[in-house]
Amino acid sequence: MDQNVIDRLDAIFAPRSIAVVGASDTYEKWGFQVLSAVKDSYASSMRPVYAVNASADTVHSEPCYHSVLDVPGPLDLVLITVPAANVTGVLSDCAKKGVKGALVITGGFAEYDEGGANLQKELVAVARAGDISVVGPNIMGHLNGV
Repeated sequence: MDQNVIDRLDAIFAPRSIAVVGASDTYEKWGFQVLSAVKDSYASSMRPVYAVNASADTVHSEPCYHSVLDVPGPLDLVLITVPAANVTGVLSDCAKKGVKGALVITGGFAEYDEGGANLQKELVAVARAGDISVVGPNIMGHLNGV
């Protein structure tokens, strides 16, 4: 198997670092639920988990970055919970950062309407241009038994 494919799969299933974009302190939001689950899952692994939210300085009482581009060091996996209209911009930043894997939790794409289908085409184009493997959109995450 091509090493690039292996690296992208490792980024999704065995990430060394993770960012949750759209991280939130509001319990009802996906950004809260996803960040909490990831932090619980990776707590003993010593792998860094970063909160990213364009309008927050802290989330879960920890530093929050305004963009994936602001996160110190490399990122393997980004979990995206921002509104559908903002996802391609986040993926563009991921490409600039060198991110290889993304889970798009956000809904409102082809499953929703024609406008969403167009957004999904843009998402695919940006991901392909940036060599980012994407799971989603409109998913709840993934489980890895390793």
